[in-house]
Amino acid sequence: MTSSSVNVQTAGMSDVAAAAAAVDDGSGAASCNRNPLLCFLCEDYYDDPCILICFHTFCAKCIRTKNQDGKINCPLCGTQTTLKEGVQLPPPDYLMCKLIDTVNVENPPCSNCDKRDPSSMYFCSTCGQALCKPCRENTHRAKMFSSHDIVQMSKRLADKTEICPKHDEKISYFSSTQKHVICTSCVREKPPESRKACVDIDVAYNQNLKKLDRALLSVYDMQSTIREGVVACHTLLEELRQNTDTEKLTIHNFVQTLHDAINKIQTDMHLEVQRQYEIKERAFRNQLLTLSAVL
Repeated sequence: MTSSSVNVQTAGMSDVAAAAAAVDDGSGAASCNRNPLLCFLCEDYYDDPCILICFHTFCAKCIRTKNQDGKINCPLCGTQTTLKEGVQLPPPDYLMCKLIDTVNVENPPCSNCDKRDPSSMYFCSTCGQALCKPCRENTHRAKMFSSHDIVQMSKRLADKTEICPKHDEKISYFSSTQKHVICTSCVREKPPESRKACVDIDVAYNQNLKKLDRALLSVYDMQSTIREGVVACHTLLEELRQNTDTEKLTIHNFVQTLHDAINKIQTDMHLEVQRQYEIKERAFRNQLLTLSAVL
């Protein structure tokens, strides 16, 4: 074994130990309060998350350095992932990407320092950027920024209208075939036969709300039926238990009666045999006495 391979293995073991220490709280129990959107290696929100064969996820920039001849040992559990030929990174974790995109919309990082603090974040509508409280005070203190429209992030999210990313227009329609919301320009670009499936978003909301209500009623009916079935099963189980106990008692009493009767018959037969024995013994003894007297 060469010194370089020893160094690689030692580095891999130290990565596993460091990641395990990040998960373990020191007493052997995993921390339940850890943010699942944070990379175990850089302790920051996932950036271009990649998933290994063991289903552990890491940032692309963090896991790229762990590639050794097309193989990556998971820094968390040590499981080895073999990459396809010519590929430098594991496949993207699309679920984590979606979660990070959602977080970036609802809780975007400060455009200056990348800090995330939902309780003290602001948004400059003029700059189109999120700002934390210190950066807001430092970067927008100058007179040239006095006309900028700055609001609290919570208010912006509450008042935010969803915009079509393709045409930068307000979302106002719902495509029942594609199952997503679109704008007026999206509707115009569709073939005439496809436009029939595009309905006003409020109408689509009410229609789907009614469908949801019907589905919920079906679920409630099913739950009621299941509850009744559960109660009936419990009743039958209790009845079965009671019947079983009754049958066991009946069998026990019957067997006990038979046992007592057999014991009585056995005792009577023993007594009768003993009585017959005594009668015949006296007779034989009398006969012996008579014969002895003759002699």
